[in-house]
Amino acid sequence: MKKLKKIISILLASMLIIALPACSSTDSENKPGETQPGGAPAAQTENAKGRFLETEVKMPENISHVAGVKKCSDDSIVVVGTDDNGISAYKAVSKNQGKDWEETKLDAENTRHAAINDDGTVALIGYFTTKENSNVEIVDKDGKVTKLDITLPEHQGPSGDSGNMILSAVFAAGKLFITELEGRIYELDTKSGELTKVTTEIGEEVHGLISLGNRIVLITKNGVRFADAKTGTLLPEDTELEKAVGTIENGSDRPIYPVMFAAAEKEDELYFVSHGGIFYHKQGGSSIEQLVNGELVSLGDGSTAFMEFARFDDEHFMVFAVDSLGNDKCYSYEYDADASAVPEKQLNVYALADSAVLQQAISAFQKKNPDVFVKKTIGMTDDNGVTAEDAIKTLNTEIMAGNGPDVFVLDGLPADSYVEKGIISDISSIVEDADKKDGLFTNITDACKTDGKVYQVPLRFYFTAAEWDSGIKEISGGPQEIADDIKTLKEGNKPVMPSFPAEMSLYTFYDAYSAAWKEGNGINSEALKNSLEAAKTLYDLDGYKEDERWSYGAVYSDMLYLGQIIYGTLGQGSNSRLTGDAKVSIGTLTGVDDVMSMYGLESSKAGSFGLLSVGEQRAFVPVVSLGLADAAKDNEVAKEFIKTALSADGQHQMTNYFSINKKAYENECKNAKEYSIGGSDGEGRSFGYEVKPLSEKQKKDLTAMLESLNTCMWNDRVVQDLVISEGVKYLQDQQSLEDTVSAITKKVQLYVSE
Repeated sequence: MKKLKKIISILLASMLIIALPACSSTDSENKPGETQPGGAPAAQTENAKGRFLETEVKMPENISHVAGVKKCSDDSIVVVGTDDNGISAYKAVSKNQGKDWEETKLDAENTRHAAINDDGTVALIGYFTTKENSNVEIVDKDGKVTKLDITLPEHQGPSGDSGNMILSAVFAAGKLFITELEGRIYELDTKSGELTKVTTEIGEEVHGLISLGNRIVLITKNGVRFADAKTGTLLPEDTELEKAVGTIENGSDRPIYPVMFAAAEKEDELYFVSHGGIFYHKQGGSSIEQLVNGELVSLGDGSTAFMEFARFDDEHFMVFAVDSLGNDKCYSYEYDADASAVPEKQLNVYALADSAVLQQAISAFQKKNPDVFVKKTIGMTDDNGVTAEDAIKTLNTEIMAGNGPDVFVLDGLPADSYVEKGIISDISSIVEDADKKDGLFTNITDACKTDGKVYQVPLRFYFTAAEWDSGIKEISGGPQEIADDIKTLKEGNKPVMPSFPAEMSLYTFYDAYSAAWKEGNGINSEALKNSLEAAKTLYDLDGYKEDERWSYGAVYSDMLYLGQIIYGTLGQGSNSRLTGDAKVSIGTLTGVDDVMSMYGLESSKAGSFGLLSVGEQRAFVPVVSLGLADAAKDNEVAKEFIKTALSADGQHQMTNYFSINKKAYENECKNAKEYSIGGSDGEGRSFGYEVKPLSEKQKKDLTAMLESLNTCMWNDRVVQDLVISEGVKYLQDQQSLEDTVSAITKKVQLYVSE
């Protein structure tokens, strides 16, 4: 059986990253929906009209996994992909912009990626190409499939010569272009299979290609360049556009990117879509104009990647996208001259840090309420360099001045203090109504209560766990207990734990045990000391030097805290079990797909996993905990935002972590997809396993585990930052245990007293 594959590195799960600076809108030729720099709605006269509105378009019935999509020269849309099991291939054509699809089954094998020509011809691309298997097929306009014999240059893999692989393929100016693992570009003759090397002027590896009419967008590690598809020559640099788009990375095994381009009627014009919205640019010009504000629509979801961006005219666009769990989506954007240029109502939401879940909640609400603009204020961004402590001080000043938000995202904020000072309001009735309608994990909502009332409710959550080889006794419990258990597994020079960096280990210990450190308005120094000492024991166990540890681990853990990572750290460490580099891993499990992956891993190499806990405390990490400002307790729009975010419909828009809504959780288990995971480590050792939907027993066990969670971790970003920064010094032998505990205790006491 052929299945959809996910190729991942043993070091890092898929991530999509893009930096898009503020864009200006000063072109002399105005387009519909003009905006000010930074994406804020442009200044409008009272009752101004005209705005792009979003609708979701139904995908072809038989295609669950899209391999490629293209708007052809006759304005038809062609989609190629496979069914739910990843077995049968289909080609679907719509001549009315997705209202109806004509679907044809294809007798094809290679469906990882499909490049589609303007006339509907398709090039199907598979995985690794060797002399015995070229993994390229051509499908003509009538659906006839022809195997194409090609020979790719040898690829110098981590353990020597290995099969090469086409990373991406596009048709442009009627020609088929490919790029492969060595970063070279070739024109591929669709009749003979002959390869002709294209431009060498760029001087750096090309990792991806995007079709742009008669041009090709070349994606490199430094950004984007453009080439003429007719001649193969490199075009002059477009400094303004390249600066705006920045660097583009793709963590998937198919060509999907956080930016996608569409050609305009004139060769020197183009459109592009990113998480910031939809933009127009005249190449060589000094400005970029925003047509659609990503904050108002689904485009603002930072976990989304784009497959195709189709322009029909200046007032109608379509975007084909993939969410963080691989679900394919299609959105239509049409200009409505009668819609308010700026939504008539405004809701202010504040978060210390941005996250995919927050943006998904906002997008779900705005789909139902297009007359409301949700203004999202983020206290800490990559650009402002503000610390959590400074951001909270600024927020508190705004609250005291009567300029606070309507809705708080309380992750990392001093929620207990806000309850005590009457800054946030009781939302028990909203939570109770959501539970009656769909069912909530009430153990989570109960754990968030203060004096029997609900002042905050997380939309999602995750937890920490340990995973170990078969034959090892259960590793679970408090910090000293697991440290003592894992120490007994050490035999000679054989590694026991993955080579996690200090920050990664400390984040895990914070998630699992910080609730036990909390004591009134201060910190229990003895409990903190026990946790740090245990973390140090495990950190030193295998004798890794600092330069031998996972260099990305600190960034990975911090992004997990910010809600940007879709796979937890437990599986990252557990992959080391498959290559013999660990017997045990501890880390986070962050969603149904993550747990499915663990069971898949354990089907390849037997093992078990269980919760980390302290006595009766079984901690969870809340994600996007919403609180209603007391000043907005009569604000029906603010209440509706929280209701929508808690509802099954709202939760269906969210892709990361475990859902607080049981109906949505059941749906996520039911609709989970089967796939394969494969990868290799730096030594060239490969691993792979099948990931399947949870069995009834596995689902029952997982549900019981989720329902056993009863304690919220110490959800204060300032305290966490203090523990991590001081704890790293201790783990890396720069500071004694006593000095570390003393420094953290004093700083926490000073912080909570302010």
